[in-house]
Amino acid sequence: MKIGKFFFSGNFANCSFFVLSGFLNGYCFSTDYHRKKGEIDWIYFYFKRFIRLTPAYMIVMGFYTTLFSYIGSGYLWPVYDTNPVCKENWWWNLLFINNFQSTLKQCMGWCWYLANDMQFYIISPLFLISLLRWPRIGYAVSATFLTISCFITFKISEQFRIVDGLSSLEYYFRDMEAFLDQYWEYFDKIHDKPYSRLGVYLIGLLLGHFVCHRRFKKIGPVHSATICCGWLLSVTVMLTSLFSLSVREKSVFISAVFNVVKNVLFSFGLAWIIFVCTTGHGSIINRCLSSRVFLPLSRLSYCAYLTHMIVLMAHFQATGYHEYFCFMTLLLLCIRVVLWTYVISFVVSLIFETPGLGSNPGEGMYVYKCIVPLLQIASYKSSSEVGGREREMVGRLSTPGCSLTKLGWNRDNPNHHLYGDQNYG
Repeated sequence: MKIGKFFFSGNFANCSFFVLSGFLNGYCFSTDYHRKKGEIDWIYFYFKRFIRLTPAYMIVMGFYTTLFSYIGSGYLWPVYDTNPVCKENWWWNLLFINNFQSTLKQCMGWCWYLANDMQFYIISPLFLISLLRWPRIGYAVSATFLTISCFITFKISEQFRIVDGLSSLEYYFRDMEAFLDQYWEYFDKIHDKPYSRLGVYLIGLLLGHFVCHRRFKKIGPVHSATICCGWLLSVTVMLTSLFSLSVREKSVFISAVFNVVKNVLFSFGLAWIIFVCTTGHGSIINRCLSSRVFLPLSRLSYCAYLTHMIVLMAHFQATGYHEYFCFMTLLLLCIRVVLWTYVISFVVSLIFETPGLGSNPGEGMYVYKCIVPLLQIASYKSSSEVGGREREMVGRLSTPGCSLTKLGWNRDNPNHHLYGDQNYG
């Protein structure tokens, strides 16, 4: 098997993040819905998401736009004072709609994932509320949107004759012009668009709701025969997605079909792994994936995502020559980039991300607790209309107890910390 097949299969990493994000959203929303008997704090639901993503995002983008060109030099190093693309289009990122731009016009083009994830998060209550109140309708609506997502992806792939994934681009290396044409076409029409990613997110969302449903209904363990069949099917579909259709000559129809099924099949396989690990059937795989060794890295994953491409660009723009990419060269480059990325992400997270979240993600966000209650109080016409809950909030805010650890917003919901630990591609 060619090593390029692995390096150009990074698209499946994006699928993993969408499935995980959908799962966490579905599970946490459903858990809160059951615990609070249908009462959802919509201000918190949306505000916490925006404040969770935006501060570090904007700080990194500001650095990349204004200061990046001053920190190094080299044959390919940029000479502008301010990044012209970001100077003109930064507000697309702030509104999380940058994935609707052409790839060449996107500021921090690797952040298309954040735009998709935010858009899916905004519309997720449409699916989750229907699943929780009218399960049959909810599953029907989710299945319908998943089908529509697949159909749109298929028709666009067929109409524009788009290659079946990034892994197929390795066959165009000898003709750089053809490679770039296929690359930008794939990115602009398929890779970063919400209609091609919604189905994958819905798989995670449905899984999160289902796991929560099993927990509250206290459904027993899964039969061992089902576990064995599930593992066999999961491994089969994931390997099929990775290594099938690896020949260059394919019809337009086959390429379009593969653009549809590869992400869906891989996501179903990953969903099975998540399911068995969260229901106590994961055995050694669950112990490995749940190891506390990964905890520090997981806390830095968002900032690492924001900064990793800047580290890569700094490397290639400073060196100014083309390296021969054998396995050892790639391995050493990956180690160097990963180390620098996590060193930088630690600093960014410590200064710009952590202060807004509090010392413990399980206790909610300091910014929300100290600002939003005041906005809620101000929305009343007179102080006589303020209820007991609002008075209690004001009392907490007016005392030294308004701190990172003493507000106790989520004291009645120990699972609420899952909101703060979502992964970002």
